[in-house]
Amino acid sequence: MSAPATTTPTLDQDEAIRRNLEIASAFTMAVARNEELLAQIPDDVTIVFMPDDDPELCAYNRALAIQRIDEGRDVWVRRVKPGEFPPLPHLDHNPFDDEA
Repeated sequence: MSAPATTTPTLDQDEAIRRNLEIASAFTMAVARNEELLAQIPDDVTIVFMPDDDPELCAYNRALAIQRIDEGRDVWVRRVKPGEFPPLPHLDHNPFDDEA
């Protein structure tokens, strides 16, 4: 039996997905600049980010990590320090809307 998460997640799933995608995208760009980051990740794991500056997302991701472990999956938890991965620039519009 797993230990319960120490903080109850307060984020809804859509917001947690949005925040995790921002971190994952920034991490992907960081890996493109430094392949040694990729070498740190074991094969066949679920990656869970724990951003120091987002306690709500940490609580949500902690619960997610525990759930995945309970399902028998291997989990790799990565602490993310503020500013460690520069945020991606945001587009003012969707470039796919321009296709006709």
